[in-house]
Amino acid sequence: ELTVKNFKISILYGIVEKLDKDSFQGDDFVMEGDPRDYGTSSHWKPYLSIPVKRNNIKSIKIEFDWKDQGFGNKKAEMGLRLNRNGRVIAKWEDGSKAPHTMTNKVVQLDDTHEIINRVKVDDILEVRRNPGGGPGHELTVKNFKISILYGIVEKLDKDSFQGDDFVMEGDPRDYGTSSHWKPYLSIPVKRNNIKSIKIEFDWKDQGFGNKKAEMGLRLNRNGRVIAKWEDGSKAPHTMTNKVVQLDDTHEIINRVKVDDILEVRRNPGGGPGHELTVKNFNISTYFLKVLQ
Repeated sequence: ELTVKNFKISILYGIVEKLDKDSFQGDDFVMEGDPRDYGTSSHWKPYLSIPVKRNNIKSIKIEFDWKDQGFGNKKAEMGLRLNRNGRVIAKWEDGSKAPHTMTNKVVQLDDTHEIINRVKVDDILEVRRNPGGGPGHELTVKNFKISILYGIVEKLDKDSFQGDDFVMEGDPRDYGTSSHWKPYLSIPVKRNNIKSIKIEFDWKDQGFGNKKAEMGLRLNRNGRVIAKWEDGSKAPHTMTNKVVQLDDTHEIINRVKVDDILEVRRNPGGGPGHELTVKNFNISTYFLKVLQ
């Protein structure tokens, strides 16, 4: 024999990570080599300086079109430095030279590169350019773009609210009207990114006759009803547990905003003799909370 009562399993607090990005464009340029730089390292010049403002950089993508002077030795290069307090912490210079004809180049730095592993908030990402030392060398760059991809870690968390147990009788004055729906619990929405709402309670009606007692949920904004849940189910004659799960297929979840009001409503049924009993009412809003 197997007897089971009040079995419950809950899977909460899923950790998810998504990518966000910041992108920066550089001006098109044609840069000639300086004869004074011949035989030195000073032909590397700054091009674009990007302060690091966010943690958890996952990758950096650099894309541009480039070419050199179109003949002779290939010397023109592009590079990236990670600077901290005026010191070079890490750099990318892959040794590739600009071709003689305009060509697209894409560079992807991931977590195998020292820049990604060492970068911190308030560092400076400095894009650098080198046309080549000495006269006659040239670097042309167009459509320069650098994108920084960040990992945003979010945790599924929840807020829960309980309602008082109640026994509510139908009002004869409400018979044949819609006014037998009455407010029960009012919850101000204080967080963004609500993913689901779970409602759970035990309920029954008067125990005989027509079943009319209901529970519902409204989403109110500035005194107007924006969306609602009323599934038409009626309270049974005997105390029974009911669970309602509203996910992103429901209009309440798709439309809810901060400062809206979630209003739980109750309806014992219009006219005399009808009754609604609710116990152990709980409503939980599940939302994604940014951890970093």
